[in-house]
Amino acid sequence: SARVQVDIRKLFECNAAGLALVALSSANLRTRKLAYYILDILYARVSDVKSLSGQRQYLLLLDALRNAIVKRSETEFPRIPYAITIFVATSLNVMMHPEHAMFADVNQLLLRRPYLRLNDIPLVRSAMRSSTNARKQRVHVLRQAAQSARAFDQSLPAFKSTDFVNVTLALASNPLGDVLTSKAAMTLLFHLTSSENPRALALHVSRQSSYLVSWIRQQVALESNALVEACSRARLEKDAVSSSGSGGGTALLMQPALAALGNLTALMRVVLRAIANYPLSVLSDGTVLHDRFWVVRSATQVSAPGQTIAIVIVQQILTGLASSLQLLSSEGAVSMELVRCALVLIRTCVDSARLLSDMQADASDQQPPALQATEIAQQALLSLRVLERAIG
Repeated sequence: SARVQVDIRKLFECNAAGLALVALSSANLRTRKLAYYILDILYARVSDVKSLSGQRQYLLLLDALRNAIVKRSETEFPRIPYAITIFVATSLNVMMHPEHAMFADVNQLLLRRPYLRLNDIPLVRSAMRSSTNARKQRVHVLRQAAQSARAFDQSLPAFKSTDFVNVTLALASNPLGDVLTSKAAMTLLFHLTSSENPRALALHVSRQSSYLVSWIRQQVALESNALVEACSRARLEKDAVSSSGSGGGTALLMQPALAALGNLTALMRVVLRAIANYPLSVLSDGTVLHDRFWVVRSATQVSAPGQTIAIVIVQQILTGLASSLQLLSSEGAVSMELVRCALVLIRTCVDSARLLSDMQADASDQQPPALQATEIAQQALLSLRVLERAIG
């Protein structure tokens, strides 16, 4: 009711207003209709309330959203991309804290243009520019994009217009980057390969579908080298600690190796999701065709680039893992946390190879050499035997 006194800032603090704004992106018409109703009431309340700190900024933000919606009528309630509604919802909290790293950027955006571009990801360009708060800005924008990537069908024009995914790959692989930025970038890639967005990779990541998995192959090589190096260093430092007679420090020595294992697992999970959720072609008779990127469908097709690269990635990870574990097991330096992370990585690799094999078996009676070889099983068993000895 309009007569009920509501503390507007409380609505912003508990994120109730943000939840209503994000509902503008709902696929359900009734939900969007209710969200538009709440937006109208919220705008009126913010306009009429007395002595509301930051009132001008709130109105600028809501005006920018309202002005972007041009097709609304009494019967039409257009679905707004998640990239926009998530930006508006998170910006409500930013407006409440002038000390926030994104406060100046959000204000400048709202003052520069009276509306939000629905085919854009707000603040992506300013966040990529160098500044004193560059890291915080990048992480903030990447996290917003990762959330909106869960509904890639509506946010696709925004990702295309900014070439955001390609920028994300560069940020994730930047050797001078920070941990938070890399994690946010990997989260974005993880959501882009979700089952809700089956055509995301095919439509956007690159015109050449092998771009993403080729990038992952490069990152796997770097992380595998980092894992071997971390295990070698941990072994040497453990020898030094043992010879000096001082105890403790094993958990600290294992941190670089655990970090490398975690990164490899994250990369392998992106590959697995990309394989499992890649779009299928269905013929008029109901026949399902796997994409030639992942399977060899006929004798005239020489190879499947995605399948070949994925198998190489699996083999590369398992080979590096076996070498690393052997370095540590000889000195009894394999911790239970390391065992757990290694088992997760082995399972993800084996699942990916098995999925490719099953897809190839469905597509053709003749399997390519990459899937007939036993190297993957041998490499996985080698790592498991090392772990078995380590845990007794």
